Amino acid sequence: RGFLKGHQRVIFGRSEIPSEVIVKSLAVLLTYLGVLFLAVIVLRFTENFELGALVFESISALSTVGLSLGQTGEFSPVGKLVLCFLMLAGRFGILAMISAGIGSVS
Repeated sequence: RGFLKGHQRVIFGRSEIPSEVIVKSLAVLLTYLGVLFLAVIVLRFTENFELGALVFESISALSTVGLSLGQTGEFSPVGKLVLCFLMLAGRFGILAMISAGIGSVS
């Protein structure tokens, strides 16, 4: 919260968190949310299910927790591929997949 307010130093407990760590953490969070958003948009266009069910299935796949509402068997091939990508991205990590594809991420 202190970093978002523009403070130069962020103190948690008795230790200072470097701004580099905070920026990288925010990048990971925003990347995951972006991938999740894109996946839900694609699923919304390809599947005929409620938005809440699609969001649940997407978060479950990206988080690799294994929960399902039992509707994935009825997904189209495109929807199944989207969920497979989310499962792989969640397992390997999105940043690891990006860095493997484009080289090093610094």
